[in-house]
Amino acid sequence: MIRSVTKEYVIHASAYPTEKVRHPQVFVMVVYAKNEIIARSKMNKIILKKFKIKNPLLLKIEEIQPNNSQLKINNYGITYVFRSRKGKHNMYKEFRALSKGEAVDMLVNDMASKHRAQKNCLDVIEVKEINNEEVKRMNVAQFAKDNVSFPIFRKQISIRQEFAPQNSEYFR
Repeated sequence: MIRSVTKEYVIHASAYPTEKVRHPQVFVMVVYAKNEIIARSKMNKIILKKFKIKNPLLLKIEEIQPNNSQLKINNYGITYVFRSRKGKHNMYKEFRALSKGEAVDMLVNDMASKHRAQKNCLDVIEVKEINNEEVKRMNVAQFAKDNVSFPIFRKQISIRQEFAPQNSEYFR
C-alpha cells in the first residue's frame, strides 16, 4: 500500500476588515496539497483570481485526517480542470482508493502517464465518495461489485531446508 502524499486541507480566509467593510465575507475552501504551505498558496491564488483580493487574511487552516482504521476501499469521483497546451478542459474520473488524498494522487499519476500533465496543471474542483450504483466508468465498475474474487495463479511451495547448518559453532 502506497502512503498518500496529497493531504486534504480546509482553509477559511477573508479580506482584511476596513472602515467601509467591517465584517468581510469569509471564504471556505477544500484544497488538496502536499503540505500546508502549498495549500495556503493555492488558496491565495484562487482568491486573487476570483475575488480580486490581493492579501487575504487566513483565519484557519486545518488538515482533514482520513479514517483508515477499517482499511475499506471506497469509490471516488473527481471533477477537475486540466490546463493543456490547447486550453482548459473540464474532466471527470473515478478511482478506488482508501482516502480522498490517495484518490487525488492516483489522478495525478494517471494524468501524468496519459496526458503528460504535471501536478500544477490540475485544479481539483470536487472529490466525492460515490456508491457502487453511481459508478460510471467501466474500469472502476468491474471491481465495485460486492463479491469480487481474484484467481490464484500459483501456490506457494513450502520452503525445504536442504542446506541447513549442522554445527552452530561458527564464532568462538
